Amino acid sequence: MSRTGRFLPFIYIGSIIATIGAGLMSSLDENSNQGMTIGYLFVAGVGIGCMIQTRVIGAQAMVTQEWIAIITATSGFAQTMGGVVGIAVTGAIITNTLSSTLEMTAPNVPASLVVNNPDGFRHLPIFENNPGLLDSVIRAFVQAIDDGFKAPIVFCGCILICAFFIDNITIRKPGR
Repeated sequence: MSRTGRFLPFIYIGSIIATIGAGLMSSLDENSNQGMTIGYLFVAGVGIGCMIQTRVIGAQAMVTQEWIAIITATSGFAQTMGGVVGIAVTGAIITNTLSSTLEMTAPNVPASLVVNNPDGFRHLPIFENNPGLLDSVIRAFVQAIDDGFKAPIVFCGCILICAFFIDNITIRKPGR
């Protein structure tokens, strides 16, 4: 950005990479290895990293000096609220998908048992003598997370669409 004086390409590239990363994360399943998980998270992180500070710098470049503090605070507030809404939407999708899938595939397993203990539900006594039941719960859990990761695909796509409405101005000072 310091070389070109342009911030908008980083928002375009970041939103495309983040969308791809979110799509890759939604393809993870119970057979995915740790390398795939780390790699997909890395791709999404690179995309998001291209946009986080770039957005603030671009917003500051578009206003006069007296508005910089306001635009910086507003930008931070919008980022925080976006995170809150994104987590709430994704969490609701995961919880609702898990509950509805468990009702169909493992009706005798309460969804709260899995939702409240996502790391340790495998070791609960209800699964000791019934590996098929555990497999059904794991598949339901994976389906819920898969559906939950579809929301960030939409969110990142919306960022790309919104980027088309940003002025492509330079952040360089005259004479540099």
